[in-house]
Amino acid sequence: MKALQTALAAYGYACPVTGSYDLRTFAAASAFQRHFRQSRVDGVWDEDCAARLGWLAAQV
Repeated sequence: MKALQTALAAYGYACPVTGSYDLRTFAAASAFQRHFRQSRVDGVWDEDCAARLGWLAAQV
C-alpha cells in the first residue's frame, strides 16, 4: 500500500503515505481513474491502474 501511495504522490496526487487504503487513497485512485481510465471509475486500484501509472511515471 505504501508503494501505491508513494507512486500516486510522486505523480502529483494528494495521497499521504499511511500504509492503509484510506479515504484519501480512495479519492486519489478515483481521480487517477477519472483522468487515465474513464471506462471504470470505482476507486479500486487494480493491475490496469498500476500498469498505467507505471507507464506514465516512466515517461517523466
